[in-house]
Amino acid sequence: MMVEDRTNDEFGMDNETAERIIGLNTLIEELIQDASGLSKDLTEGIGAMGGATAIIYTIALIESVILFANLWRGPLFIASMFFLALAPMLFFGTRMLLQFIELRGKYARIYEIRKELEM
Repeated sequence: MMVEDRTNDEFGMDNETAERIIGLNTLIEELIQDASGLSKDLTEGIGAMGGATAIIYTIALIESVILFANLWRGPLFIASMFFLALAPMLFFGTRMLLQFIELRGKYARIYEIRKELEM
């Protein structure tokens, strides 16, 4: 019968937990060293997501104008253009917009701190 070695140290933690804490500590040290660059990259990335969402909705608007300008072509053309071009743009645009709003709210404190540091 094999017995698993889960030796406890002086703080009552097993080796696996202690190794995990050491790994997380190393990660936190790296994040602290590059906090300014990381926050800049994060805020710019979230901002770029908002810009990409605006571009997607603009393309969807142009596609809908083209679609309505070609109503005379018939229902098959309208349905195919809607499902092949307009619907995917609206779906992914909405998905990206919701993710942008979520991330913007989640990291709002980082936005505030960056604004304070830039002044």
